[in-house]
Amino acid sequence: MSRRFVIEMLNAVYNIPLSLGTLVACEMEMADALEKPYDDIKQAVRAAAALHIDETGWHCFQARPWVSVLASTHAVLYGIRSTRGGCDI
Repeated sequence: MSRRFVIEMLNAVYNIPLSLGTLVACEMEMADALEKPYDDIKQAVRAAAALHIDETGWHCFQARPWVSVLASTHAVLYGIRSTRGGCDI
């Protein structure tokens, strides 16, 4: 979804007025907060003795990104890529 669409949806559905700058600041704050847990999950997946791997195409507006899933008994890593080419774990 575009940022402008998110802003419109938040306002229309939840009556939360938000500026574009505030949304971007929230995205950056969330990305910083999730960096360590995401790295921990990547390490757990890398260290797994066995992995279940799947990927599928996803129709998203005009684009067609790929969703990949790598799952072990202790961790699951999801990724959305613009092309089908490999995962970056």
